[in-house]
Amino acid sequence: MAQTVSWGVLGTGIIAQRFVSDLLGRPDARLTAVGARSTGSAQAFAAAFPQASGAPAAVAGVEALAARPDIDVVYIATPNSDHMDSALACIEAGKSVLIEKPIALSGGQARRIAEAARRKGVFCMEAMWMRFTPGVVRAKAMLEAGEIGDPLHLDARLFFPRAPDPPGRTDDPAEGGVILDLGVYPVSLALHLFGAPTEVSGVGLDRDGAAAQQAALALGWNARTATLSCGSTGEADNAAVIVGTHGRIHLHRQFLCPPFLTRVRTAAAPAPARGWGRRR
Repeated sequence: MAQTVSWGVLGTGIIAQRFVSDLLGRPDARLTAVGARSTGSAQAFAAAFPQASGAPAAVAGVEALAARPDIDVVYIATPNSDHMDSALACIEAGKSVLIEKPIALSGGQARRIAEAARRKGVFCMEAMWMRFTPGVVRAKAMLEAGEIGDPLHLDARLFFPRAPDPPGRTDDPAEGGVILDLGVYPVSLALHLFGAPTEVSGVGLDRDGAAAQQAALALGWNARTATLSCGSTGEADNAAVIVGTHGRIHLHRQFLCPPFLTRVRTAAAPAPARGWGRRR
């Protein structure tokens, strides 16, 4: 019989609600407590998710949640700017953590979280659900099996239109704008398929001094490239395509959880006359 994992949830927004709705569909998971800035907010959230043993406990603040001995893992669904501090508090209390994307606001913050988890010997992970969706799992397996030859290029885009009012996390520079709200998905896909790049460049466009509302990135590896884009200024097909020496794979809308894949086989490309390198 599988061991039941006891969960604490920090944050009461729509993402936390969706997470808990799915979590409680698992027989090996139990929602033990909910933490929020106010006890009232935590109580309202907890009351919406009763279980066989009753509604989960409601507490105010990350310290009270992390101090509970009956919690194994804390899912952190607070605003982006709070992720590092909340994660460090939970890790210090010996809790494993699942942190809603983005795991942090910067590489430096992410490294602090990783180092703390390693030091305490607890599990730590970014909640990048896209990597576990069937279509993305299948696309990665196809690449590894050589079904389109050697991978050469990835193009991925994610645009969802949002009105400037009322202001939200895509407008607040402290929350990272559209790059950390939407851009993390194409970036994570590129890292998942190709690994860490050796070269990165990009451009972001803001609106009236707010955080970036539209961005494009170019990533480079040895003999591989990626063009990634995101924005809240319009709507795209939100698909992705992986180009290889013997074909291509299309991850259809939305590439985060593609409803289907299309593989196109092509003849092998001729070998380049000279070795790969950057054009200056």
